[in-house]
Amino acid sequence: MSNSRQIILATLMYADDHRDTIVPLEVLGTAPPDAFIPGEPTTWWPDLIRPYLPSKRIVDCPSARGTNQTGLFGRSGGGRRWGGGGSGSE
Repeated sequence: MSNSRQIILATLMYADDHRDTIVPLEVLGTAPPDAFIPGEPTTWWPDLIRPYLPSKRIVDCPSARGTNQTGLFGRSGGGRRWGGGGSGSE
């Protein structure tokens, strides 16, 4: 199954568990230690849907090269994540 389809299904499952509420971009509060961006005062949408995903790597952009995929929102790393708009090297 494609990464996009997995993300869509996870988003639908999140909504089902949260009274049909769409996944917010972010939730204020300390991110979990294994978050995509740990130590932030915010938990981003990929971490909110992660319990519904088969793998943490589902949000990795399939066209990004290399294994460093921590470039969510262009913070660091050499990859890009879905919806992150990061400008890491390809």
